Amino acid sequence: MQETDMKEKLVKIIEAYDELQAKMGDPAVLADQKEYNRLAKEYASQGPLAKKAAEYVGAMDDLEAAKEMLSDADMKEFAQEEIAAMTFEASAGGGMVKATATGDGSITGIVIDPAAVDSEDVEMLQDMVTAAVNEALRSASEAANARMGAIMGGMKIPGLM
Repeated sequence: MQETDMKEKLVKIIEAYDELQAKMGDPAVLADQKEYNRLAKEYASQGPLAKKAAEYVGAMDDLEAAKEMLSDADMKEFAQEEIAAMTFEASAGGGMVKATATGDGSITGIVIDPAAVDSEDVEMLQDMVTAAVNEALRSASEAANARMGAIMGGMKIPGLM
């Protein structure tokens, strides 16, 4: 089933539900208690389906809008430039090693407190540098994903983030 066929069927469900509601307000139906009760039962039973149909149609519309936004090269380029300009700093070893990264994943600086340099324990210094760099890159990646998510209205489309 194609997406448009499904959307059309869901819209028909919503319209039928709205028509039931309108009929229930009709003075002729209000005067006929038996007909009103029949419509009220049908209305109640169709309510959850109509609600889910409306949610699904809304999600389909949101997805289409997100796709349109992402197809806008200027919007995507702007977001990527904005992300690349962001900087993130992380530290390890109680602040003895600090790493700075940009949103595009480049390491722009590493600062090592001279007290962290011990020629007899180079491995500890290497571990602290690695930890600080990894944390800075993780922060940059999370921020990039959050920014792209904000541009897309919070939607997560696989393969785009």
